[in-house]
Amino acid sequence: MRDGRIAELKAKAESEPDNIDAWFKLGKHAADRYIVGVSEEAIAKVLKHRPADPDVLALLGKILNRRRDLDRAKEVYTQAIDLAPENLELLTGIGVVFSNNMEYEKGLEWMYKALEIDPGYPWAVHAAKSILDRVGKEKESKSLLERALKENPESPLISILYAIDLKNRGRLEESEEYTERALKNLFQTNIEERTRTIRMLHEIDGNLTLEYGTKALEKDPDNIDVLISVSGQSHRKNPEKTIKNLEDVLSWDSDNIRVKMQLLGVYLQTGHIAEGMRLKEEVTQNKPADKFLSQVDWRFSQVLRVRSLLKKGQIEKAKQHLKKFMSDVPLEDVASIALFALDLRVHGLEEESEKIFAQAKKKAKSNRDQILVLLVENLGDQNYHSIAEALNEYVKIEETPPLFYAVLGRVQTYLDDSDAQESLEIAANEGTHDSMILLASLLRREGKRGEAESLLNQVLSSTEASPVDRARSLFGLNRRDEAIQLLEDVVEENPEEPIAWPLLALSRKNDGEDAVRTVARKRLKALIQHSDTEGTEDALDLGIPRAHVDRLTEKYMYGDLATELKRNYLRAQIAHLLEKYMTESLE
Repeated sequence: MRDGRIAELKAKAESEPDNIDAWFKLGKHAADRYIVGVSEEAIAKVLKHRPADPDVLALLGKILNRRRDLDRAKEVYTQAIDLAPENLELLTGIGVVFSNNMEYEKGLEWMYKALEIDPGYPWAVHAAKSILDRVGKEKESKSLLERALKENPESPLISILYAIDLKNRGRLEESEEYTERALKNLFQTNIEERTRTIRMLHEIDGNLTLEYGTKALEKDPDNIDVLISVSGQSHRKNPEKTIKNLEDVLSWDSDNIRVKMQLLGVYLQTGHIAEGMRLKEEVTQNKPADKFLSQVDWRFSQVLRVRSLLKKGQIEKAKQHLKKFMSDVPLEDVASIALFALDLRVHGLEEESEKIFAQAKKKAKSNRDQILVLLVENLGDQNYHSIAEALNEYVKIEETPPLFYAVLGRVQTYLDDSDAQESLEIAANEGTHDSMILLASLLRREGKRGEAESLLNQVLSSTEASPVDRARSLFGLNRRDEAIQLLEDVVEENPEEPIAWPLLALSRKNDGEDAVRTVARKRLKALIQHSDTEGTEDALDLGIPRAHVDRLTEKYMYGDLATELKRNYLRAQIAHLLEKYMTESLE
């Protein structure tokens, strides 16, 4: 149990078991802070005495949504809406449940009913905008947000959503203005709006999440939702501490799916594959039918199980696993399908990748979805000219997020396009680290050493910069030994990192073949150890055949590592872009 007010409220309710108001206060306090187990227990007691109370039913609906029991959540919300047909929380809540079941049109219908009553109701604005963005209705999303801002200009959640929208359209000064407005009002609003606002701050700057999330936790240490947001940023700096904090939460709220999903993500990103496998099974086992969880199961199954089978040489098993999954799991959004296809292609399953990619092509209707499909399609052929041409056309007809300029700028550098610098500047001004590093390289060629070093030092000082980008910046600053040490730390922690190994090998080529051979041997040893994701064999006893070391050494010494790195950098950027538009659960 945490050190906040939850312990006091729980003690009071337990000492006065017939005091229904005390149980309701406990349930609401816990539900507002995403403490699932306590809220469920408390509201169950209240419900026996107040079965037709819309406020009680609203809390129960939220709890069931968080439990992923979506059918029961619909029933509860429907019952409550019959009692209070204009209750904004109920109308939005049922819309969220439908959307989490990927019934987006029905979800929007309910959210629009709430917005007809109050166009500035923050939760409905946030939820409806999320769905509209997800399905590619960007103009409708923009119109909804602008109307909400007029109706409720002091809402921190609406202000931060508008700031994010401005940032994505490259209007950075205006974005800063609305970010400041949101932060000014952050602690003047109710707990739920404050929590949702903190959840969105990372879209502006992850440091804001850490700063204001930490302040919120100091005032209210019970808030698991804020803790999850903070952990989403802090794991880059101190992953082991983040894992410990999340595991601690699960020790007293043991069936909190959102905490488990956050922990699962940290496990995967830090190379704790066996723990990730176990937790994934725990999350998806014995849960009600749920399309979102099915996609979660798909997502993590393909990341973990398929890769595990492929690394063990069990290609047919991997294909059968994929075939079963594709028949069982309906993939809804273009970005998810395209990312799945991209990952399969990386692992050599070209035929399966093409079959799945055909679904993405068929579903792509909006300009955004069509450009995402085109990026993946042309990446496979390394058709950089087609990517550049398509992106150049796209940025003319759409107000384009800087991430698209980051991809365009990188491709333009591959083509020695004179417009590369302009594209990279747009993305770099938004804080895209890859673009800042590439721009620094261009500036250095022009003799602007001071500007180049300033950009690289900005990357180094950013808490959000990946270790690989930090290493690249160190190389650019001629701090080679530090860069190599950082890369060695990266590959030790995550042996599957696709950029660190070739970059490390490239950096050691000038030290001679023995140095490169050492890198090759380390990589093979790490991959053998890492391939046993379920801990069923001692990989150290397997040994590393000399012929394998020789082949990899030859590839590193005499192969075209620069081309491999170019492909991997671009693939990582496109994957990041796809992840931005993938389906996520609404709360």
